[in-house]
Amino acid sequence: MEGRVPTYSSNSSKWLKTGKPIQKGTVVVLKSDNSAPLDWPLGVIDDVHPGKDGVHKPAVVLETTVAAESEDITQKDQKLMVTFLEFKASKEMCDCFISERDDHQTEIISAMFMHIKLKRELAEMDIKCNHDLSHQHDRLQLLVSEMDDWRNQYEHHYVRYKLFRKSCIVVEKGRTN
Repeated sequence: MEGRVPTYSSNSSKWLKTGKPIQKGTVVVLKSDNSAPLDWPLGVIDDVHPGKDGVHKPAVVLETTVAAESEDITQKDQKLMVTFLEFKASKEMCDCFISERDDHQTEIISAMFMHIKLKRELAEMDIKCNHDLSHQHDRLQLLVSEMDDWRNQYEHHYVRYKLFRKSCIVVEKGRTN
């Protein structure tokens, strides 16, 4: 049975990372649309064909029953091969999960540092705004105080002017009489 190893294009980080190249003798699971995943047959890569980019993508795969006949693999060896394949797949999945965890951990640490930096900038802006507001408040308070002084001086001079006018009127009346 011949098979072709699919190339996936997904945004998932595990598909964006380059894994180990396909090698002759690697045990693989052959997907079958007509059966459950646990019933999918196993195969051994018999030959690989490099692509234009030098990466082995197409491969000739022999089903384990054919491989067993051609290489006289006993049933115990097959079970051992299946167990080894499951262990290898489990290890690769663990490595993938660890890599993804490390990626997420790096992203979280980066986000935490960005959060701390933004909090620091916000605190600096708050201090500057409060300082500017305090300075503006003091300036306005000084202006209001000066205006109060000018108003008081104006009222004082106005009262003196009125008294002066009254005294002038009294003096003028005294001259005419």
